[in-house]
Amino acid sequence: MKVTEMASGIAHDGRTKVDRYEWDALRARSKHRRIKIADLNVDDYQRGEAKRGSTIQKAKHWDHAAAGAVVVGQRPDGSFWVVDGLQRTLAEALRGDIDTVDCMVFQSDGSEHEARVFQLCNLGRIPVDAIHKFRVAVQAGDETECAVSLWVSENGLRIAGDKGKNEIGFPSYVVQFWPSNTDAVKRALMFCKRVGDGDMCSEVFKGAYLLIARGVDVEKYEASILKRGGHKRLLHDINATAIEAGVSKNLNVCARGILTSINYRRKLRVEI
Repeated sequence: MKVTEMASGIAHDGRTKVDRYEWDALRARSKHRRIKIADLNVDDYQRGEAKRGSTIQKAKHWDHAAAGAVVVGQRPDGSFWVVDGLQRTLAEALRGDIDTVDCMVFQSDGSEHEARVFQLCNLGRIPVDAIHKFRVAVQAGDETECAVSLWVSENGLRIAGDKGKNEIGFPSYVVQFWPSNTDAVKRALMFCKRVGDGDMCSEVFKGAYLLIARGVDVEKYEASILKRGGHKRLLHDINATAIEAGVSKNLNVCARGILTSINYRRKLRVEI
């Protein structure tokens, strides 16, 4: 698909949208330059932007094509100041085999101007969601994501964020657990599908996965769970467990919530 098919700069009255809606006028274009790492400066307001762990990961898996250009302001005295892309710059510096940084350089009036540009760089920027990351990983041929995608499609499910029937909106959990216990992941997903009549719930999946991984045959209790309301009852018990414990709905809490449903009126209780 062409970009122009996704977005048009012409308003319904034939004017550009800049004129029609009085959008900001353009400033001078930035220029592409390769600047030595040793010549780049960082202002005080920028120093909390980069997290060391993430920076090391970027350095370890560095790729010029993926990195893009860093936004840099050149002040009246000729000095260069990193405005957006500090983590990428630090990652390049950490490697030791990169001397220069690809930069888009604009003429800066100083720190205040650069801070405004930083705000604009991050205006409306949203993180890539789990569904998009999964689809990209499949397209890139990542082994785990490809295996999950194939199995899901073969079993009447799909990875999607629309929350429709048989749609898994939590691929990150599936991908995370798949390598360590693929069978438990498959069984937990199918358990979710059956007790939810196609409504796939991440909390039910997490709890079922942990129980199965620890040897609990959750399928054995499906009939009684369905009689008590299926996944809605499970969610009620999971939420109640989290509130009582005063913690988030993590793996253990989700598993304990499902155990509450399984052990309802049972003399011989199931434990993990």
